[in-house]
Amino acid sequence: MANRDLRDWIEGVRAAGELKVITGAEPKEEIGGIVDIYMRKMGNPAVMFDGVPGFPKGHRVIANILTSIPRVNLALGLPPETAEMEQIQWWRNYFKRNYGPYRVQSHERNVASVMMSPGKHGLIIMRKYHERGQPCPVAVVAGMHPVLMMLGGVEIPYGKNELEAAGGILGEPVEVINMPKTGLPVPANAEIAFEGLIHPDDRIEEGPLGEWTGYYASGSDLEPAIRIDTLMYRDDPILVGAIPAVPPNDNTFYFGSYRCGAVWNQLEAAGIPGVQGVWTHEAGGSRFMLVISIKTLYGGHSKQAAMVAAHCHAGAYNNRWTIVVDDDIDPTNFSDEVWAMCTRCDPRDQVDIIHGGWSSALDPMCYDTETDRRNSRVIIDACIPFRRKKTFPVIARSSKALDERIRAKWAKDLPKGF
Repeated sequence: MANRDLRDWIEGVRAAGELKVITGAEPKEEIGGIVDIYMRKMGNPAVMFDGVPGFPKGHRVIANILTSIPRVNLALGLPPETAEMEQIQWWRNYFKRNYGPYRVQSHERNVASVMMSPGKHGLIIMRKYHERGQPCPVAVVAGMHPVLMMLGGVEIPYGKNELEAAGGILGEPVEVINMPKTGLPVPANAEIAFEGLIHPDDRIEEGPLGEWTGYYASGSDLEPAIRIDTLMYRDDPILVGAIPAVPPNDNTFYFGSYRCGAVWNQLEAAGIPGVQGVWTHEAGGSRFMLVISIKTLYGGHSKQAAMVAAHCHAGAYNNRWTIVVDDDIDPTNFSDEVWAMCTRCDPRDQVDIIHGGWSSALDPMCYDTETDRRNSRVIIDACIPFRRKKTFPVIARSSKALDERIRAKWAKDLPKGF
């Protein structure tokens, strides 16, 4: 069973040797600056800031929470040593069964703003209220079990409840309380929560704020204002930080294994056979680049897979590069991918540029109007042309069988990790 709340998860992270505690860092620059340094290398520990100047004793901040595979595993209730490819398979199996992480900025004592990209469920729901001339009720949670943040950021189908999905992962229902003004449910053991209303045409200037793309991309604009009615918090609350920055970062790294599993499932649901693996490159924020490994079975098979992957629900948002490689290429090995692109792709008919894809203001290369953000994306078929599979040059590398024989006999003399 996974941990029940943030504090249980923190103890698991501490026990796994994945937590660094720093005392006395000031909140205006030092906390953010320290976290930015920790996020520059995936696998660095989570950072807990205690004794924050200007705040009561016991009020803490934890950040860099989901930038290591062991910490993501602990959030999902898996052993910390679970391999990344096993984590992808876990997501694939789980999803054979609206909360969301939106950008919220504090303004005045009882006013906040929220930024929601077109196509996201929160914006769809708010617009339905406003079309009826009604204010939209909203509750905001700051400080929760990491699995709730993870599920809020992934493409759970519209109309499905993320709290129910979290209960499935945690192995028990998520205990909630209903906020007194709106009646909206929030996790009962959340660190901080507030509620209020978003009235039609009530907007306030928001930003600029850094985003997961690595830029202050959306600038400053008018966004919906939340008029706050109620604020509640636990004793000695812990503020959770998942700071967007140049990827990979704490806001995107955990997306990778989920998105791989979801795209893989949606490829198979679309009738694409022969998929051997899916990978999203962490430097692309786990969104801008997709790699599909496939065993080609007919002419056009690889391009068909690329088109579906680039536009299925889990792969479409802010996608820019979709690459399909043969089943002998490890999609997680960037050198292998580049080799396949350089030696198996003829740009005459194996590269396509598709216009009008689903994008957002967070993409610095999006185009069109402020209410209809689009982008262009590249489809690269880096598979051996199907018509040449029998005549293509043989690869100049030892066979896997020979590798195994050498490993069995000469293991102590071979490079580490072979």
